[in-house]
Amino acid sequence: KRFQVFSSGMPPPPSAEYFAVLEPIAPAKFELEMYLDYTCPFCAKIYPVIYNELIPKLQGDGIPARLVFKHIVQPWHPQSTLLHEAALAVKRLCGTEKFFEFSAILFKRQKEFFDANVWGKSREEITTELVTLAADFGVDESALAGLLALKPDVGDGSLNRGTELTNILKLAVKEARQRSVHVSPTCAVNGILIDSSSSWTVQQWEEYLEPLLNA
Repeated sequence: KRFQVFSSGMPPPPSAEYFAVLEPIAPAKFELEMYLDYTCPFCAKIYPVIYNELIPKLQGDGIPARLVFKHIVQPWHPQSTLLHEAALAVKRLCGTEKFFEFSAILFKRQKEFFDANVWGKSREEITTELVTLAADFGVDESALAGLLALKPDVGDGSLNRGTELTNILKLAVKEARQRSVHVSPTCAVNGILIDSSSSWTVQQWEEYLEPLLNA
């Protein structure tokens, strides 16, 4: 053999599953990243403005933009982990466009998963509600339930086995921490974190982005 392969013991490159990219039809003029938590009320304000209004308006004006969804699970929203894993599972099963659409549903119905509404529920009960919600959206209920179930015991003594999406969500958390992202929502334009507000209107976003839009 001409080549001999040696194992370095290093982990494989990070999976691209931990974020979602909505690509424009034409080459993007700029990139807008959103770090969001599904049970953060401020994220629920900013998401529809950007996803439903800003990006389509820019596209209609001939200014294509790449939209990137990144997960930041706030520790004071423990149930949010389950929502993020459910969304990641939907992306795996149905693709990026369905992921963004399902995210819109989660934000619209996020109050169902606020503390006061889930305090006495188990992790399994909340997951079942999410599976039902996604199934009503058209996702394969059995396949989704399988991805969000506790991984089977393989006899190695592991008790914190998580789900099929747990390690993917860990990558999202790691990436956000490496960029020192703490607040939700947090946005970045062309890789630079910006001081945006969840209260910004489409017009305010356009004013902020004007130097890029007219470049």
